[in-house]
Amino acid sequence: MSRSSATENGHHGIPEATVNRLPVYLRALYALADRGIATVSSEELAAAAGVNSAKLRKDLSHLGSYGTRGVGYDVEYLVYQVSRELGLTQDWPVIIAGITSILNFAPAVLNVPPGVDVRKVDLSIELQILAFHAQRRAVVRVARNGERDWGDGRRELRAKRHGGGEPAHVGDIPVEGETGMPTQAVAT
Repeated sequence: MSRSSATENGHHGIPEATVNRLPVYLRALYALADRGIATVSSEELAAAAGVNSAKLRKDLSHLGSYGTRGVGYDVEYLVYQVSRELGLTQDWPVIIAGITSILNFAPAVLNVPPGVDVRKVDLSIELQILAFHAQRRAVVRVARNGERDWGDGRRELRAKRHGGGEPAHVGDIPVEGETGMPTQAVAT
């Protein structure tokens, strides 16, 4: 199939697996260009992209013939050709008008027009909050069960009967002993 003919689904005759590797090749080419390397062999580019050189040559052959036997590929020209094939040489609309709410998982601040709500979700913060609550439950469990240590080198906690009429607290969580009597967590 020639490069200009299309398959049934409208794509050029480039296998999907090749399309999935093109951005990896492009990243490797950018790194080579940043280091001032003007030409690269298929072996060097394949190693930088984490594939074997035969696969790289076959993938790039779908784009056309851009390498020179014994010399390699012109890095700058190959960057352009891979970028062109990926559609990166022109601007594309990514989101079409009517979006009023965005849930942002990216570690970036979004600038949006008025009337668009953005909620940022930082999963690391959410996991830290969950860890806090898990730790609080563990402290309460230790106080209720009268356990003496955590088994991982942290300070011992021991439940001790509280003689007053009000329940004692671990932090701000009321704790009762096994008998229903108020107890107090004491660090020892």
